[in-house]
Amino acid sequence: KSEKNLRDGLKVINTIREQQIASSANSQYETDQLDKCQWKVSIEVLNMIICSELMILSSIKREESRGAFFREEYPETDNKNWIKNITCRLVSGMPVLKTMPVRLNYCAPAKACKPD
Repeated sequence: KSEKNLRDGLKVINTIREQQIASSANSQYETDQLDKCQWKVSIEVLNMIICSELMILSSIKREESRGAFFREEYPETDNKNWIKNITCRLVSGMPVLKTMPVRLNYCAPAKACKPD
């Protein structure tokens, strides 16, 4: 992952969101059972778009590589600054990301076994 690619992906997600919102606003679903299913799918798609946006924003915020998550600009794991969880939520329709420290009650990276 690179910041450029992540930001490009975010633009694509925003375009899809705009198209989906326009499509939903112009819909003429009736009240029969089939249309209720289509309306449900439309809502689910919007929720998937929001989740995608939050995942990309979280990936941009995390300035390190960890496990399968690899950032080109930050190839090293940064235990000093990034033993944190990133929490996401929408506030008035806008994404808000915060970091929270991880509770290391049972193990910590410094205690990990290293291969010989």
